[in-house]
Amino acid sequence: MKKSILCIIAVLVSASLCHAGGLRFGAHGAYTVGGDIGESSVGYGAQIGVDVNKNFSLELSGTMFTDKAKDEITADSLVDIAASEGTVVTPAQITAEAAAQGINLPISIEFGDVDVQNICLTAKIGGELVKNLKVYIGGGVSYNMFDVTYSIADVINSSGFGAAVQAQTGMTPAQLEDAVNASLAQSGESVDVKIESTVGFLALAGVELKLGENVALFAEYAYNIVKPKASVDANLGAQGSESVDLGEGDYSFGIAKAGLNFIL
Repeated sequence: MKKSILCIIAVLVSASLCHAGGLRFGAHGAYTVGGDIGESSVGYGAQIGVDVNKNFSLELSGTMFTDKAKDEITADSLVDIAASEGTVVTPAQITAEAAAQGINLPISIEFGDVDVQNICLTAKIGGELVKNLKVYIGGGVSYNMFDVTYSIADVINSSGFGAAVQAQTGMTPAQLEDAVNASLAQSGESVDVKIESTVGFLALAGVELKLGENVALFAEYAYNIVKPKASVDANLGAQGSESVDLGEGDYSFGIAKAGLNFIL
């Protein structure tokens, strides 16, 4: 992927030398909002692009942000997981067993924090609204990389399991978290949630204000459509290891950006 990005940068630079437009580069701040964002957060990034002409440009950008790793657990999804392990159960049986434990399906479970690197190659087309103020729209493809930090506390609190245990035993979610962590440490067991790097698509709209011949401010909103695959890898100590495929899920997200470009 790094070689591909370097090749794209080389193409952009070459294109800027062959056209009347110029090379532009800069940095931006970001705020995630919209779509499947679990928890809006501030991010940051950089961009490099080329003005092919006064109305059309190409850009390569990268943005980093943090979100909550979530997945919806339904009776049907648990049936599929059980089937992959050779166990045959019905959705009704799963629902009844969960209800007996004080958990009402479906539930949305948080697994922890996920760091996202969103790399986009976009084409933008627009025109000057008034002098030095340009509006534009665009679209392109993205490559998205995910790094999940698993959290027992998030799983316990978001699933309703902690509240169910407290109702049955009097053990608080914090006490349950300590007990689970102690058990994992003693047994050498661990859990790792993985989300595969995925190609996606995006559409965007924005405005640019030129402050001079070589400097411009911009603000834009990009909406990304991504369908990553997730899995849970469990190290069961003496019992070996096990991997559960959570399948492909929708993860569409919006990023509002504001930044500065220098134009050569």
